[in-house]
Amino acid sequence: MEFDSIFSYSDNKLLNEQEKKGLVHLGYVIFCELRVLLIENKNQQAKDLVQAFHNTFLFLNQAFSFDRLKQHIAYYQKKHQSNLLVDYLELIENIQKGEK
Repeated sequence: MEFDSIFSYSDNKLLNEQEKKGLVHLGYVIFCELRVLLIENKNQQAKDLVQAFHNTFLFLNQAFSFDRLKQHIAYYQKKHQSNLLVDYLELIENIQKGEK
């Protein structure tokens, strides 16, 4: 069974190369934030960040849903709004607009 048949969203699409590159860069930003959170012993927030993005990179070459990703990120950002280092929703919007 393919993953895209399990997670069907109305905006599922194959990503173009620019979107893939933007999401790979996003992965770098995530790892940088994880490092900071763990150094500061903010383990729960680090776990929540991992949970928010855990399947993102699995779908780079399959049907990808920015709506699904933004739902998970919105939950993370709301939960940790007092200690956000990065506005991931803004970064994702920039990726969708073709900006880095």
